[in-house]
Amino acid sequence: MENVFNQSLWGDEGFSAILSMKSLPEIISIISRDTSPPLWNIWEWVVFNTLGTDEIYIRGLAFTFFLGTVFFAYKIGSFLFSKKTGLFAAIFTFLNPFFFIYAFEGRMYS
Repeated sequence: MENVFNQSLWGDEGFSAILSMKSLPEIISIISRDTSPPLWNIWEWVVFNTLGTDEIYIRGLAFTFFLGTVFFAYKIGSFLFSKKTGLFAAIFTFLNPFFFIYAFEGRMYS
């Protein structure tokens, strides 16, 4: 199986990256007319301006949000039920194919 980090950016990932390379006022102007969640491009702009525009950072941002989702699944399960349930929820979220596949896409899907 080919590693996801060996693949070039897809069209939608490239569009998101190009948009996030613009100035912050331009991004806000463009995303105000878009149907996608607006904070993604702002987060990506922050990453690009602090770390750079390499593909690993484009996809790494999505993976970071994926890990945050796993963490919150644990916290919610632990808070509502027990630590064991929280751990099960975190493992289930981490191994969920839907979440896992989209965790490596450089878009807001994660």
